Amino acid sequence: MRSSIFDEYAKIAEEQGLVSAASTKSERALKKYRNDNDPRMGSDDISTIEALYGVKTDDPVKYERNIIEMAHPKPVVISPSYDKLNGLVENENERQNITLNIVMRPTTGKNITQGPKYARKELMLELVKIANDMDNFDVEELRVLADDCIVGLKKL
Repeated sequence: MRSSIFDEYAKIAEEQGLVSAASTKSERALKKYRNDNDPRMGSDDISTIEALYGVKTDDPVKYERNIIEMAHPKPVVISPSYDKLNGLVENENERQNITLNIVMRPTTGKNITQGPKYARKELMLELVKIANDMDNFDVEELRVLADDCIVGLKKL
């Protein structure tokens, strides 16, 4: 979708020398690609892909996984954090590695939201509710049992 406002902005920027006119083959390919009404994303030739990523490959098979390795060779951490992953702006390869590590991690059974401390607190609150309800309905045996469970839970 073309914008006349952006076209005018680009024209003024080119006239004032803020940007240069497309002169090289890759820049012309990129300009043609962006100005196309129906670009065929994903079926581009290697020169268009190289222009989009700003890299030039001598041998397309040289990289191990894909062209992203050449365009973004180093991880970019934009903010300090306890864990580097929280401030990481990952590329597709890094995103895939993170996802694979999460998916392939062996299960440990410790997936409760806040762990055992959270579960113990929830159990305690439920036992208190049951003890109060049994006291309100005059069911002495179950109230005593709930109270004993509360006392036993405090000892743990």
